[in-house]
Amino acid sequence: MSDFSKSITLLVALAFLVAGCGQQESDPAPERTIVYRTAPTASVAGEIAVEAGVTAYGILVYAEGTSYIAMTDEDGRFELSGLPEGDIRLRAQRFDLEPYDFGTISIGDDDLAKVQPFRNLPRAMMDNASSPAAAAGIAGTTNGDPGTIRGSVRTVVPGDQAGVTITVDRTSFSTRTDANGQFELAEIPPGSYSVVFERSGYQTRRVPAQVLPGANTLLQDIRMEPAEIARDAGRTIFGRVDLYLADGSLPTDFSNVRVVLEGTSYAAYPDGQGRFEIRNVPSGSYTVSASAPNFLLEQKFTVDLASVSAAEVDLLLVEDDISLLQGELFGTVLLEGAEEGGHAGTTVAVAGTSHSATTDSNGDFIIAGIEPGQYMVTMNQTGYKRQSIQGVNIEESSEVDLGIITLELDVEAPKVVMTVPSDGDRSVSINQPTRALVQFSMNMDARSVIDAISVSPEVQFKVEPEGSGRSTDTFVIEFSGVGRDGGRSLRYNTQYTVTIAKSASNMDNVGMEDDYVFRFRTGRPEIIATAPSDGSRNVSFDHLEPVRIYFNAPIDPRSIDTRNFEFRPRLFGNPNMRWQTDDRTGWSILILEGRGEHDTEYRVRITGSARTVAGDRVGNLPYSFSFRTFPLREFEGDNNSRDQRLRSQQSERERR
Repeated sequence: MSDFSKSITLLVALAFLVAGCGQQESDPAPERTIVYRTAPTASVAGEIAVEAGVTAYGILVYAEGTSYIAMTDEDGRFELSGLPEGDIRLRAQRFDLEPYDFGTISIGDDDLAKVQPFRNLPRAMMDNASSPAAAAGIAGTTNGDPGTIRGSVRTVVPGDQAGVTITVDRTSFSTRTDANGQFELAEIPPGSYSVVFERSGYQTRRVPAQVLPGANTLLQDIRMEPAEIARDAGRTIFGRVDLYLADGSLPTDFSNVRVVLEGTSYAAYPDGQGRFEIRNVPSGSYTVSASAPNFLLEQKFTVDLASVSAAEVDLLLVEDDISLLQGELFGTVLLEGAEEGGHAGTTVAVAGTSHSATTDSNGDFIIAGIEPGQYMVTMNQTGYKRQSIQGVNIEESSEVDLGIITLELDVEAPKVVMTVPSDGDRSVSINQPTRALVQFSMNMDARSVIDAISVSPEVQFKVEPEGSGRSTDTFVIEFSGVGRDGGRSLRYNTQYTVTIAKSASNMDNVGMEDDYVFRFRTGRPEIIATAPSDGSRNVSFDHLEPVRIYFNAPIDPRSIDTRNFEFRPRLFGNPNMRWQTDDRTGWSILILEGRGEHDTEYRVRITGSARTVAGDRVGNLPYSFSFRTFPLREFEGDNNSRDQRLRSQQSERERR
């Protein structure tokens, strides 16, 4: 119990004690009658069954056009409380099930006086959604076409949604979330699947998904729990609610009190002593609030269930003398593209309060009992862009009409999630061909991507989608790396800018929000290796074992000759020089054939101004390296055995 609540209780007790002391013993104090100044309400209960293999948890049950809602538990049971006298239209919905209509329920004076819940509704059966529009919330289907699984992931740490791996179990379909926790798996054959969510440091989640032909299956707000905290049913928020009337009395009727975790469907109703308990709460941080007609909450409390299994909260509700001056908010929320009578299910909430309502099939809503003040009102519906209205002024006893608000479909724009080389990379090697990789957040229309890519300065290139078909999320840009093509090949030590115009679009013809640009710089042409390498020992240097000079570019043979090579000590005669081309890269290999003396330290120096076939100068000349030949004793004995051994070594080197 809070300090304020304890102080009030003590003052009331002292008041009773003083009043008793002022009377004579023969005149006992009259019995005090406590009157609870709230209108009685009713509740209904029921049970919803679903098909085998489908969980009954989380079905939304709501009184159409009001703020009265409930969620089913694991067994499909629910209780809708706080209902006033009058007629209500009761409905149930979940995105993967066909909607269910309980019909109209009339609540009279005698129902309010009954033991609650005054009515147990007949057991309802909700079938799996039979159409892509019902299952995915998006109209349109193509018989036999593959579908898409898309959605979002939430973690307990804000801003930590990127990098969750999503896999369709027993298939090769896999992807990862972006920085906002969004993901998409495309080209999924129709059928029932188990979707696996994994990330290091978090518990693995498995979520069932039904993919229908040509439809989008939505898996929204998949919550990832830390691995070090067990995901059990033991997380509980419990405590007590105290009521304090304006005349100083403490009522004991808690039937109209409701304790909620703001922003969730979790709620509880205190017992006759004000005690409450909310069980099976997932890990996370929650704001605990309470409300009752004509009462104001003294203080809300925030609890963190990330590292504890239970938390205790004491709440105090104080009678509000000006509750009759509270205002009312109403309006209509229409859904873009929805047919007439298909606008139900939007949550309208008054930010910073527990006031909310769910729209009926016409999009109408009413929120009553709002304290005077300025508020932000939010409208939220799965598959549509969230909308907010700032500065809504609620005056005493006023009725505020928000008019007609239309929610736009939330169409996710594609974006580039990765490039290789990445933006700003330097010293990129020029191969033949040189390839760059571009990956998008979703499958793209291949022709639109090909047409959207440009490169500056001008260079010859082509764009190819990875895999077959006109839809993929990965594309390869293939640059001309070497050759005499009038300067249209990649040049060394040059910065290139690749622009992907926002006209690049996905398969729904939705383009990127902005152009995407990344830059990279090529390296300079150089000698990158020699054989033997610098400092080698026990080297064979003869006609079977020549010296090799490796370049990272195609070299113009006319730009270098034997005069550019110095051997110390000198060789007998000039070495024979010839060229080879690496088939994989198009780079040049210079081969020097000669014969060295045994047990001799040779130092080789390469001078001059060798150039590539495109005219770029080799950057690291002059270049030097040294090696030492085998000692003479290594070759003592039969010359045929020596030659055979050298040929065997040469064959092994060529094989490697």
